[in-house]
Amino acid sequence: ACLTRFTDQAISWLTSHQQQHADTPFFLYLPLTSPHKPVIPLVRFRGQGKAGAYGEFMIETDYHIGRILDYLDQAKLSKNTLVIFSSDNGGQVSVGANNGGLRDGKQSVYEGGLKVPTCASWPGRIEPGSRSDLMALSMDLFPTVCAVARAPLPGGAKGVERIEGRSILPTLLGKAQMEL
Repeated sequence: ACLTRFTDQAISWLTSHQQQHADTPFFLYLPLTSPHKPVIPLVRFRGQGKAGAYGEFMIETDYHIGRILDYLDQAKLSKNTLVIFSSDNGGQVSVGANNGGLRDGKQSVYEGGLKVPTCASWPGRIEPGSRSDLMALSMDLFPTVCAVARAPLPGGAKGVERIEGRSILPTLLGKAQMEL
């Protein structure tokens, strides 16, 4: 029920923002608890998929992400909204996660525990179906969002730490990007 509540609150916030500040940009960070324990999919998702409760929880997660994307479409925000979907670590193999050909999974120092796919959508800016093998880190997301907003990165001023990430906006837009 927490995924439902988080998604309901996110949509409520988006609705409120649109009503009060329709002409201003917004930033929504929605860290869903799935696929973390407890893995308890709602009853309506049980029996779906082929990976037991873990797979059902992923199907439920997909449903809630779809609710956010549907809201953006209905509010006519999709074309001017960058959506980034990622994870904090690889899947937990002991509960049925499939990390492809990568060794091991969550709680491991091997690739299966560290590498995660990231999906981004921004109609008219990111080519649908495009792919990249660029190695990036979650700490690259903040500089990327700053680049999208044309906001300067903090750092360099007295007492302010330098940001270690780098923008991956060129890669998202299909342009050349320097490797690390």
